[in-house]
Amino acid sequence: MSASFLQPPILSFTERATSISEVHQAHAHLLKTGLIHHPSVARRLLFSAANTTTTTYAHSIFTRLQDPNSNVYNAMIRAYANSPTPQNAITVYTQMMNDCVVPDKYTFTSALKGCSRIRGFEEGKQVHAHVVKIGIGSDLIVGNTLVHLYAKCGYFEVAREVLDRMPQRDVISWNAILSAYVNVGLVELAREVFDEMPERNLESWNFMVSGYVGVGLVEEARGVFDEMPVKDVVSWNVMITGYSQASRFGDVLVLFEEMQNANVKPDSCTLVSVLSACARLGALSQGEWVHALVKKNRIDDANGFLATALVDINHGNVEKAERIAGKLLELAPKDSSGYVQLSNIHASMGRWNDVNEVRTTMKTRGVSKQPGCSMIEVDGIVHEFFSLGSSAFLNSINEWEG
Repeated sequence: MSASFLQPPILSFTERATSISEVHQAHAHLLKTGLIHHPSVARRLLFSAANTTTTTYAHSIFTRLQDPNSNVYNAMIRAYANSPTPQNAITVYTQMMNDCVVPDKYTFTSALKGCSRIRGFEEGKQVHAHVVKIGIGSDLIVGNTLVHLYAKCGYFEVAREVLDRMPQRDVISWNAILSAYVNVGLVELAREVFDEMPERNLESWNFMVSGYVGVGLVEEARGVFDEMPVKDVVSWNVMITGYSQASRFGDVLVLFEEMQNANVKPDSCTLVSVLSACARLGALSQGEWVHALVKKNRIDDANGFLATALVDINHGNVEKAERIAGKLLELAPKDSSGYVQLSNIHASMGRWNDVNEVRTTMKTRGVSKQPGCSMIEVDGIVHEFFSLGSSAFLNSINEWEG
């Protein structure tokens, strides 16, 4: 294609497309003008589609390309590796090999990621053999991906052997094994790797704290937490969650105060744990202070966990709790969350006729527990974590609380 042909504005629009609708617009224009029949133009469309649309749509473009090169295959393999169907990354990789298209390190990192996501040990070994065959096994990024693959598949000895043979290693290489040990609860082995690491980043420290929390070793987790040179909101959340899971609710509030003194801004995950701790301790004044913090910082609550926690904290203030639960019903009359919370309030006061009335109302309105909700019962009270998009609920607190 001549350089003068590359001038049409639609080509720039195609390359800059950041949404499905923009890719569709570009595709329609290219079909209308016939530009789609130029291989380089079609490749640009594929690159945009692979980054912004469904893999099905991108694949439909891919199958119509004549003689796709390695960049085209890489785009499709990467798209599938990051998609809900990562196994298709391996299928496209196999097709690439059958078409005798020469792969590069980007091919292998995406193909190996696809293997890792499906825990495809055998498939990963085949890709690894090809890596060795063409002589790029010493590449740092490829090596890191191999370590992650074998560790995630549970072949820790193989992962360690790959790590030890790497001529160059970085903190990502070590984190791959560290996180894999943590994920399966092998915290002692994780600690050995952690102590051996020549350098650590924030993620390394968070992995180690999380590992101890995951197996209930809160004191050990706190020991690592206190040694951290730098802490982010994730670090604080992991430690606060550890105390919460251990029912050490007083420590949750103390640590949250330390977090505030460190000028680390909490997020919704932080505040759910803190509000729950306030509820369990009956610390209404502290809970109201956290509640005010939510309003002041306009903290998002897209998953509705804070909305539930706010009702829990106000169980000691029945009138306010009833207003909060009522607002939940007003905002989402078909969602079970508000009904569950209102029922709990009545149950906590022994108002069983009101509990039955709430349940009758649910049946009359055809409301049932939503798929995807988690519901547990503790001390006779039902706790439901729901997927209600309740940002509107939090944003309207000022209106109904006065």
